[in-house]
Amino acid sequence: MSMMGFTELTVPEANLVGMGVVARDHEGQVIAVASKKISGSFEALEVEAMATRFATGFAKDLGFRSMIFEGDNLEVINALTSHDALFIAVGLVIEDAYYEAKSSFDMFHFSHIG
Repeated sequence: MSMMGFTELTVPEANLVGMGVVARDHEGQVIAVASKKISGSFEALEVEAMATRFATGFAKDLGFRSMIFEGDNLEVINALTSHDALFIAVGLVIEDAYYEAKSSFDMFHFSHIG
């Protein structure tokens, strides 16, 4: 199964946030990367949720059918794996990421790294 790592970066003084994703094959070799920046002031949790959604969409666009998504924000990963996303501030973004994965992949898993 391939892996997609995702993360966020917040630069408050520049009113800018960024997110990045790295796709790896089953041997750990990098096969695709992407990044995105957004102007605005967001909390780290919001950006991590957006990065999760960015990762699921990127994996879908690349044509993967199975994927392990790895993120470093435990609150986001717990929301994705327990399906309690609507109870946190960014629940709708997380639910969108979850349902994107559910409708796009034969197999998927969200995992915390850190």
